[in-house]
Amino acid sequence: MNMESLMEWAEEEETSSVQADKSYTQLETVQQMLLERIEGVCNTELLKIYIPRGSALIWTLRHEHGWDIDTLECDLHEHKNRQVKYVYNGRKY
Repeated sequence: MNMESLMEWAEEEETSSVQADKSYTQLETVQQMLLERIEGVCNTELLKIYIPRGSALIWTLRHEHGWDIDTLECDLHEHKNRQVKYVYNGRKY
């Protein structure tokens, strides 16, 4: 493949058939998960959806948004080591 054909290939526009309905921030995703799951959200579930610093988002929800969130040892799954889950208890006023 020569350089000219490579440049032509790179400039071609491809249309994607996959489009998101709405893009959510990581904070909004964590908020929705906490509201939907009364049993709690395991930290490994956050890692699976590519939210590596879930604990920082929990801190933000606690201190900047006034959410009451408990950090408990995870009993939702069988883990080989200690993992935590976050349980939403409502808002502080």
